[in-house]
Amino acid sequence: MFNIGQYGRRSIAGLVALGSLSIGATAFAAADVDAVRLINSDAEPQNWLMVYGNYAAHMHSGLSQINRDNAGDLRIRYMVALGTPERASRHQTTPLAEDGALFIANGISEWFKFDVSSGKSAEFLWSYDPEIEGTYQRTRGAARMGSNLYINTSVGARLIAIDVDTGEPVFDASTLQLGAHEVQRHSGPPLAVDGKILVGQSNGSGGNRGWVGGFSAEDGSHLWTFWIVPGPGEFGHETWADDHDAWRTGGGAIWTAPSYDPDLGLVFYGTGDPAPWGDPEYRPGDNLFTVSTIAIDVETGELAWYFQETPNESWDYDTVNPKMLYELDGKTVVGNFSRNGFYYTLDRATGEFLFAEPWTNVNWTAGLDPKTGLPVDYDPSKLLQDYAGIAVRYDRPDVESFCPYYYGAPTHFPPTYDPTRKVAYASGGLDCGGLSLHTPLDPLQDWEGKSVGRGWDRVRGDPAHGFIYGVDVLSGQVVKKLHMKYPLYAGLMGTAGDLIFTGHLDGTFAAYDKDTLQELWSIRTGTPIAAPPISFAVGGEQFIAVLAGGQFVNMGHQDLLDNYRRSANLIVFGL
Repeated sequence: MFNIGQYGRRSIAGLVALGSLSIGATAFAAADVDAVRLINSDAEPQNWLMVYGNYAAHMHSGLSQINRDNAGDLRIRYMVALGTPERASRHQTTPLAEDGALFIANGISEWFKFDVSSGKSAEFLWSYDPEIEGTYQRTRGAARMGSNLYINTSVGARLIAIDVDTGEPVFDASTLQLGAHEVQRHSGPPLAVDGKILVGQSNGSGGNRGWVGGFSAEDGSHLWTFWIVPGPGEFGHETWADDHDAWRTGGGAIWTAPSYDPDLGLVFYGTGDPAPWGDPEYRPGDNLFTVSTIAIDVETGELAWYFQETPNESWDYDTVNPKMLYELDGKTVVGNFSRNGFYYTLDRATGEFLFAEPWTNVNWTAGLDPKTGLPVDYDPSKLLQDYAGIAVRYDRPDVESFCPYYYGAPTHFPPTYDPTRKVAYASGGLDCGGLSLHTPLDPLQDWEGKSVGRGWDRVRGDPAHGFIYGVDVLSGQVVKKLHMKYPLYAGLMGTAGDLIFTGHLDGTFAAYDKDTLQELWSIRTGTPIAAPPISFAVGGEQFIAVLAGGQFVNMGHQDLLDNYRRSANLIVFGL
């Protein structure tokens, strides 16, 4: 996909076959992870160096020793309990694997390094606790570059560099940005790019405005900020057309890490919904740059292009699912599953809309304009959009059914892309829902730093069910479907062994055939799984690793989750 000649090409002979894997550095003295290794991460299938596997966000492993023929022989090789402190919120971390070492965190961002080079056990090397206060805690991953592991915090807006050999902090820097309320959070993982660490502000619905920022990997110093909700004098500010400064609390959260094209020098983020999401009359206008794909110059932080999916959105249809990068008929594109029910394909260099198709049942619009990608019922002359007549309004306090229901459609749980099949797979929960607006917000009140999403009630019909869908990226059409009783909240990881792995809220961890989506193997772990798995190899042997232990959003299945307890465990599977 990327032209790597200017960076140098690493030898990959023998790696995929696993016949001649070697560990270049021991788990006790890790080699530096430089820009070349990160750009060419696919050339190291024995490692998992970044949260989505590569800069293109494919969540795909090139390892094939574990495959559809032997998946039924998988077993637990070893487990490690990571602790379940009372202040833990959700265990959602994607592990990193590097040259015989695993990095993993529990629900309070307490990070661990284990030596797994024996293939038989995880030997403790160090742990680091950032000592975050409060109960709103979650971490979805870390970034690896140079000799450091980089983490950001879901409470307190901090970026911390940890020495990978000693576990000691190298720096602990504040990422707090003036221009937003001080309650700033980072629930999405950071990304390391050429001497920079990129983070995003995730507290969108809490009376805040989103931003993405670049910080120095050397000392954590601030380099640049791009505001998701533009302030006075900035391009796009006119799309917040109210008379009470709704932009100050306009949302636009960042939940996931960006993808990155080193040839273009651009990172691609998906942004959250405008706030308050259930009250568009509080914030008339298109509300840029919420519910958008944005391309940011990684050196300057300047906006290269944007594509907004749903102007003046009112159903919590953000587009935060990771943006996958791939080639399509000789053109470099970015593709993504949106919460609004469409799979979008955009030109990666320009942001030009190419095409989009629904991946599920959609009733909030009559369709998309094939030229612009905007909803056909979007009226640019109006400050309030009604779409299919089910947008939230003060004089229409009850919206009985909109599809898809926002909760469970793909959000932070990553999809996986198969570059051979050219199929993108996503998972989540599906149903339709309603909304009752009972307390219109008072524009005279100050919502900064407060929750602006509590003036309405979510109304659900039947409990949501889970799914795995595959989309042919050449056409945008759904070509694979699997439904299950419980929603999936862990995301997917695909392998060159023709398999997809994922965890379930009922504690099941399973492998599926990519072509048929038939379950080939599963095991009950006894605790909900809401974290993406990874694959790695040591000593010529492939393994699958996942963090089990908790996601307590019931999706209509409280009878199931009432029987579980949070229990953070690293589980490693092998043949």
